[in-house]
Amino acid sequence: MALISAQVLRGYVPAANDGIIATAGVIEGFIAAGAGTDALIAASLAATVAGAVSFGGFKYGEAATERDAELAVIEEERRDLARSPEAELQELARYYEERGVDPALAREVARQVSERDALTAQLESEHG
Repeated sequence: MALISAQVLRGYVPAANDGIIATAGVIEGFIAAGAGTDALIAASLAATVAGAVSFGGFKYGEAATERDAELAVIEEERRDLARSPEAELQELARYYEERGVDPALAREVARQVSERDALTAQLESEHG
């Protein structure tokens, strides 16, 4: 079973806090209106479900936007490779040089990884 990372968990805390505050506000409003116990339970359940659906929709939209951005970067890199493969190879060699690899060896490494999968090599070096 995978554990949720602390970073992911921290991302949910503000949403949970907002949900608690919003649900409390709904219940407070029903109490002020003189609602009975059954109405309070129904209102709190409805507010909780609505908040969960809203948050789920937000997270879906956020993930879809991130995925669209990633696909755009991949497509841009694919076009760059098709348009100027030599320039992309030099760029990849510079990447290895900046990490301390001898220039001749950096060029050879760039060539070898590009032969296997140039797009992945470029994406890893430029975008992690």
